[in-house]
Amino acid sequence: MFTLFVNVRFVPDPPESRSSVLTYGIGWVLVQDNYILNVGYGSPPKFDIPPEAITVINGNGLWIAPGGIDEQCNGFFSCNFGNATKEEIIAALRQALAYGWSGLFITIITDDPAKMIAAAKVAVEVANDPIYGPMVLGIKIEGPHFLPGPAIGAHDPVWIQPIIDEKVLYFPIREIVPASMVLDFIIDPGCENALQFVIKARKDGTSVGGGHADFGRDDPARYLKLATYDEVASAGLNHWVHGGNGFRSMAYRNSLEQIWHDDIFGELGYLGLAFQDPRVQVGMILDFKHLLPWLVKKFLELQGILGSHFTTDAMAAAGMGDGEFRIGSRTVFARGGVVYSDAEGKFLAGSATDPRTIITNALSLGIKLEDAWQMMCFNVARLFELDDQYGSLRIGNKAMLVLFSLENGQVEIKLNVIDGNVLYRAPDF
Repeated sequence: MFTLFVNVRFVPDPPESRSSVLTYGIGWVLVQDNYILNVGYGSPPKFDIPPEAITVINGNGLWIAPGGIDEQCNGFFSCNFGNATKEEIIAALRQALAYGWSGLFITIITDDPAKMIAAAKVAVEVANDPIYGPMVLGIKIEGPHFLPGPAIGAHDPVWIQPIIDEKVLYFPIREIVPASMVLDFIIDPGCENALQFVIKARKDGTSVGGGHADFGRDDPARYLKLATYDEVASAGLNHWVHGGNGFRSMAYRNSLEQIWHDDIFGELGYLGLAFQDPRVQVGMILDFKHLLPWLVKKFLELQGILGSHFTTDAMAAAGMGDGEFRIGSRTVFARGGVVYSDAEGKFLAGSATDPRTIITNALSLGIKLEDAWQMMCFNVARLFELDDQYGSLRIGNKAMLVLFSLENGQVEIKLNVIDGNVLYRAPDF
């Protein structure tokens, strides 16, 4: 099966992608089955393929880009990935296509270990679905290995536990998730035995990132453990999941601009160290609540485009409007596209944003389109060593593509192609 996209406007791929699409321009993309067979600028040549074997899709000047990859997605459309059936998750994936989700990591957060293991089994079942399974590029386990305190967000303190017995959670999940799929564990690097955990996990082929470490110096004794950061980073902890998730409150976020100073890295604890470390890629949620616009700009100055990526951290509330929702074993409150752990809106618990909105927000900050797309797509693929198949329009990559319009800085998804199949087409396209 061949599909030819013509009259499409390229979003340039980064040079690191080894793609031939490195500049703006109108061109074409030829897909065979689920792979990109060829790309070019201008009008397509004559192919040695019977015309009746080619389905032609005229983009009419729409933008084309590789599908975004969301490395932290807890759910959407009332579906909580930590407590859902295969059918419920697939139904939610179907709805998510219109919002720009193409590839994602099904994320399971802190809960009863038995429930987390069961959720991982369901996630693998979803990944094996012939139609929507290709959207699942990995499984992320966020928690329960954090330190108790206000930095844990929506994570239930009842189930927060130190890294003592890996047979309780890590080993069972490692056995469930096949080696062909990315498994990513998120821990607080300050936890006891964090270094040993990172060494073991990386030896097993498991990715490890940091997150939910309390920022600020309310408890200086706690940060005596900062000395372990370099060791865990050297051992293979290579990313920080949605940086800013350890900020204690909205009030603290709002105060950062006033206290920004030469020792801000000390103020930000582990995250401050990560932003100085080329070994560590830092994720950001661009809902302008987790990180205020000025702080996003500051962090990009520190880490650069290649050292950063965007993620949604979306929860069941995404796409559903305001209300109460479940995440793990806790109730959270959605308001204005943001999820709080308290009804008063003092503490963030997650996000209700989506990839389409993140790109739109990035453009509003003056970030170039190709840089915004790189941080939503290629950088994530590269982080998890998937860039030989995903993240760019490089010939030979998987055919995970989106066509979108861009008017007045607003991104609207018109077509979403998953593994070579058109799974979403906007009513007006």
